[in-house]
Amino acid sequence: LNLIAIESGLDVGGIDADATFLKSVLERDYFWNLRDFSDGLSNGIQSGRILRASCLSPHVGEQELDALLDKNGISWIVDLRDHHEMDRHQYPRDFYIDVHEFPTWYPKNRPSGWPPPILGDTTDYIGFLAGLAPHLSEIIQLINSGKPGLIHCYAGRDRTGILCAILQWLLGCESEDIFRGYMMSSEAEEEAIRHLLNWLEKGIKHSILIDDLGLDDTDIIALRGSLCTKQ
Repeated sequence: LNLIAIESGLDVGGIDADATFLKSVLERDYFWNLRDFSDGLSNGIQSGRILRASCLSPHVGEQELDALLDKNGISWIVDLRDHHEMDRHQYPRDFYIDVHEFPTWYPKNRPSGWPPPILGDTTDYIGFLAGLAPHLSEIIQLINSGKPGLIHCYAGRDRTGILCAILQWLLGCESEDIFRGYMMSSEAEEEAIRHLLNWLEKGIKHSILIDDLGLDDTDIIALRGSLCTKQ
């Protein structure tokens, strides 16, 4: 349309920004729940380092997936799906991106002092966090490599949302910022994320939680050095 207008002698102004925005919208619609880890947060967290999305393996072989990974320089993928989900849609063994499988679900047991479930299984976000704990140190090492990566589960909402939320909490983000970023997910569970964030903010000592997650202060310092913008 812009070219037709120019050929007709009409001045419609520059459209580069609009075209870039439209391309971004179409890309994010093609890959369900695709967005940057920093979306929704206030200033202070680097963009372009981590993408988050729904399951990408059904798109293997499609030009759109190759273009997405190449454009963003993705060198690693964290797959949080459980084994049954992975069996339905697998990455090929010779996939050119390093895929790290960290099967996550809510365990029957959780660390001492953690609250019991008060919501349904699929919205037991504190339980999901307990399921993530064995993998968190390795995931942070991937992030601290400095190479861009992508995190996904099945829908890109619950497990991916909880992983992003705890990483943002470790980075020192405000609860309202974390909440706002999470609520950008389709069919977001407002009550579940509020329950998790209230517990993180008021329900447990920071040092105890860090220990329960298998981390130490060195991990947190390195993570902040890797993702926080330099002031």
